Amino acid sequence: MKDNFRIEEYKQLRQDITQRDTSMTQLFLMGLIATITLLAAISAFFFNTYAKNPSSVSIHLCYFFLAPIAIILPILSIIGSHRKDIRRMGSFIKVFYEDTGLGPTWETGHDQITELDKQEGHDFVPIALWSMLFLCIALFEYGLYIISMPSDRKSVV
Repeated sequence: MKDNFRIEEYKQLRQDITQRDTSMTQLFLMGLIATITLLAAISAFFFNTYAKNPSSVSIHLCYFFLAPIAIILPILSIIGSHRKDIRRMGSFIKVFYEDTGLGPTWETGHDQITELDKQEGHDFVPIALWSMLFLCIALFEYGLYIISMPSDRKSVV
């Protein structure tokens, strides 16, 4: 009876890890698509308005470039939380199953691979999201820059 419980517990932990990993992937993709779409729409509106009549663009329009940050930061937080939970579950599996010889040694193997290949820890997800955040800030600053330019130089931009 006790062995059956441990087997089911191990299966449940593995299933939870897989489910969180899938959830992180879907959340990242949906958030990235939403952020890029929103940023493209804001940029198109801002620069189209600016091209038609530079004096009609107010500083308030620049703040719309910061709107995607409201998508990016919660996604970073949620993904970070999922990763923390996965690490906890992996540590639990390693301590209570792998170190005692009761289960497969996936977590131990993963730790060994990470030790050998330092690039294993470099992940595209946070890099992509932080890059989008900095792109929002750069577009905001560029918008402020072109609005504050003297009117005789605005035709150059």
